[in-house]
Amino acid sequence: MAVPSPVRVTKPPTTNVRNPVTATIGLTATLWARNNPPRIELHIINLGGTTAYISPTPDVGPTNGIPVAPNGGNVTLLEEEDGELVRVEWWAVTTGAPVSVFILEVNVIPAKAAA
Repeated sequence: MAVPSPVRVTKPPTTNVRNPVTATIGLTATLWARNNPPRIELHIINLGGTTAYISPTPDVGPTNGIPVAPNGGNVTLLEEEDGELVRVEWWAVTTGAPVSVFILEVNVIPAKAAA
């Protein structure tokens, strides 16, 4: 019996954008990723010493957010796993001191621009 050959998936060309909105999360809700339909990946790494909380809504907080641990804690959103959540705007807040973050988004390059 013949083994079927694997299906090759051609991925579109992409570009990376670092810290597209901010590099600091403070004590009040901070927008850190704008609504972006071409985005297929979104990464946030907490470089500070205090837990940050993220949410796709501005009412983010310790009881209404996803915790991002201090000192390198991170969250990754992927189109294949998280669907439309990767494209919407994201907010963050800390409950201690403001923290530095590293944010990386991966965007599909539009077909006309890629040509």
